[in-house]
Amino acid sequence: MKISEVKIKGFRNFKNESIKFKNHSLIMEENDIGKSNLIYALRILLDRSLSEVDVEPLDSDFYVHDEVYDLSIQIKFDDIAEDCIKTKFKGSISEKSELYLAYYATKDKDTGEITYYFAKGKDEENLAKTENRFDSRYYLKTLRMEYLRSSRNLENFIKKEKKNLLISKKSKRTDEESALDLLNIKKAKDGLETTNTNINNLSYVKNAMLEINNDLENLSSHHKDKTVHFSAISESIDEIQNNLELISKVNNKSIAIGGDGKNNQIFISLWSNKYIEESESPLNVILYCVEEPEAHLHPHQQRQLSKFLLDTLKGQLIMSTHSPQIAAEFNPDSIIRLYNKANTTYCADNGCSQEIGNTIDSFGYRMSIIPAEAFFSRVVLLVEGPSEEIFYKAISYELGIEMDKYGISIINVDGVGFAEYINMLKNLNIKCVFRTDNDIFQIPYNPDKFRCAGVQRIIGLYKKYYEKVDNIEHILLNESKLSGFKSRELSDEVKSLIDSLKIEFEKIGIYISDIDLENDIYNSGIEEYLKEYYKDTDKSLIINKMQQRKAINLYGFMKKYQGKLSMIKDSDIVKPLYKCIEMSKDNA
Repeated sequence: MKISEVKIKGFRNFKNESIKFKNHSLIMEENDIGKSNLIYALRILLDRSLSEVDVEPLDSDFYVHDEVYDLSIQIKFDDIAEDCIKTKFKGSISEKSELYLAYYATKDKDTGEITYYFAKGKDEENLAKTENRFDSRYYLKTLRMEYLRSSRNLENFIKKEKKNLLISKKSKRTDEESALDLLNIKKAKDGLETTNTNINNLSYVKNAMLEINNDLENLSSHHKDKTVHFSAISESIDEIQNNLELISKVNNKSIAIGGDGKNNQIFISLWSNKYIEESESPLNVILYCVEEPEAHLHPHQQRQLSKFLLDTLKGQLIMSTHSPQIAAEFNPDSIIRLYNKANTTYCADNGCSQEIGNTIDSFGYRMSIIPAEAFFSRVVLLVEGPSEEIFYKAISYELGIEMDKYGISIINVDGVGFAEYINMLKNLNIKCVFRTDNDIFQIPYNPDKFRCAGVQRIIGLYKKYYEKVDNIEHILLNESKLSGFKSRELSDEVKSLIDSLKIEFEKIGIYISDIDLENDIYNSGIEEYLKEYYKDTDKSLIINKMQQRKAINLYGFMKKYQGKLSMIKDSDIVKPLYKCIEMSKDNA
């Protein structure tokens, strides 16, 4: 069985949201959007580590941005085949093998008194029936979620669970293994006695013991017939087993395990093993929720850890992460992306979605060149190539624009193939701004005629992916004038039409250059530096040089004049960055 859908209404920063889950689900978001609140909603109904006092609702649990007096958390389970669940929830499972559990709380408008109850049913209608209400989570021995929080006490947990692991493995020995262990224990005891004897025969150990025993006898007569000895190793096998330490072995030398990354891996291994055997029991069903397992691990080990959890844990696994490496291990249709709008948390495409999966799958090879942090961004700036990417990253630094602060990523689409990127970002509800060149191309098979290819490009993307804007629709009544002219030199009428479109498109984050990146940079107010760098005064020659080995040339220029380019701040070329900031603030 698995959770297939969660509905949250009036709870913390969720106003009214329905979220779909799969057997493996990955929750992604920026910080402080609502991931922890979504997970806590699940824990209220399923986590036995929360006491009955913990699940009592507080004022702060009610939706904070409106006057709300009711909250509810509803979980739908499907594919129920386990006999223990059918027995525990007899009469509450539908013919479709579905079960609903819910948590309801109400705050009195006059007194502020809060009451709450749980409910079960075979459908949403049955949840509302009084006879299906109950006061406590009586089912947690049979159905529960094990939760691994992001902040973990590594040392204490490892110390406790390594002991439990040894006890578990000891109980599963064969008769042959038990007999062999008895022989090894006898050898170990003999070895311990020999080791302690040899240590106590060392001259300085002997003399130290003699001095201590003389002092004890002088202090009290009852010490006369009792002597103390140094013990290098405990002679109790049980005590030694309880104090076994995990160490690394390198070239037959023992090294203490001290790194948090290694400890985190050991922690998760022990945590997983703790539940593997129990999850195979016919008496209960365990679901798993792991928050940010990537702590202290480098990217390769983050991916490997994700694979380990997906392969090891047999029940439904819900994981949250800020790691692109972990995200890459999940199927695209298993992504739950949360985002914020007007202080309320929403879920892109209502959670795990085939549409999101198809959108991301359609990228094919492009997935390898997408900066994965874009999936965690508030706004993405799409540009044509590496030159634009270099320029906008460098100029944002030059102007003191903190991209990370505003959650802005820059993606170079390696050409003019913006469509798949825009489609993916919109499906994930990630805002995007894009900028393209104002290309003028010959019409195929009609070399005497030209068209405004750049403007037509953005019009096509607007029509496919953006909501209609009245002003733009009105201007586009004259769209036919953008094609079929006889020269690359545009008429005043066409220029006026393009200028009108520019104004309106920029309002929704669509930008087109006056000509191309190099011309726009030259016209941005830094031409004197360009003349100096390229050792030329002729504009066309300078631009021609800029267009040779574009990215390398631009990088060299931006590096040499770092700290001197602030005069560019008011030019049109910087507008896409300012729009990203504006959209980011609107999304905050």
